[in-house]
Amino acid sequence: MHSPARGRGLRREVFDVRATALFLQNTSRFGHLRITPGLRLERWELDEVRERSGRDKTTAERQFGELLPGIGLNWDGITGLELFGGVHRGISPPQPAIDERPAPELSLNYELGLRTTPMAPIAAELSVFYIDYDDIIASQSTAEGHVRFNAGRARLRGAELALRIDSWAFHDADWNIYLLTNATLLDTEFRRDVPDEGLVAGNEFPYAPRFSGYLALGFEYGPLDARIGTRHVGEQYVDNANTETTRADGQTGTVPAYTLFDATANYRLTDDLRVFVGGRNLTDREYIANRTDGITPGIGRHLYAGFEAQF
Repeated sequence: MHSPARGRGLRREVFDVRATALFLQNTSRFGHLRITPGLRLERWELDEVRERSGRDKTTAERQFGELLPGIGLNWDGITGLELFGGVHRGISPPQPAIDERPAPELSLNYELGLRTTPMAPIAAELSVFYIDYDDIIASQSTAEGHVRFNAGRARLRGAELALRIDSWAFHDADWNIYLLTNATLLDTEFRRDVPDEGLVAGNEFPYAPRFSGYLALGFEYGPLDARIGTRHVGEQYVDNANTETTRADGQTGTVPAYTLFDATANYRLTDDLRVFVGGRNLTDREYIANRTDGITPGIGRHLYAGFEAQF
């Protein structure tokens, strides 16, 4: 049930969504090479009912169906190292919304990377990816709410790194110091002008920071595992027009970059019971989390403690 502002009456919206997904794949091995082709069927059926005061009830039915092929490759011909890659077709259906009829968002997804095996002294995974969108679904904030529309061709490319280095690999001791980090680089671009929505070819996606990452230093000794870390999120746009100035309602302008510090400690009392304490945003930094409905502040200093038991 949704009730708009006074004087505009009542509006009732009901959505009935039925989804079906079927997946088939087979893996063949040729020496050190594994090839995994696959085929996925995605189907959605959406029934909409709209009732507004002073108007008749209206209904609508929409259906989407798509066959999505893909193939993955893995090669482990070097001891302690695995190479992987793949090409897959993707689809994202539009969210149910009254008076909006965007078509499903189709994409072609490419990935290539490498990872070390679990027992390697340095555990690492590095991957690069490229997503080519046929008809990306974008969103624009208006006085009526958030309007969704097809923005045509777009692309997203980037790289991800995850790394952990443990001191146990370099010395013989019953304690371990480890370094843990992960990072993501993004480069996004709309490739079509949509003048009515303020979108210009070459603009970046909203809420897609070019860089984000986490770095932590940890210590393990017997049942104790403690770490302190820092998380950084780069500056990001919040609308399709990549507006940098801020309106009075706070819904435009960038989300500035911010860096937060956290810490956790876990202690395993038995095989089935552990206790933990931790804190997030330890410096109690004030920062903007998003501007979807105006400036929304991020969570301040947050401390927690608890236990986990297995039965």
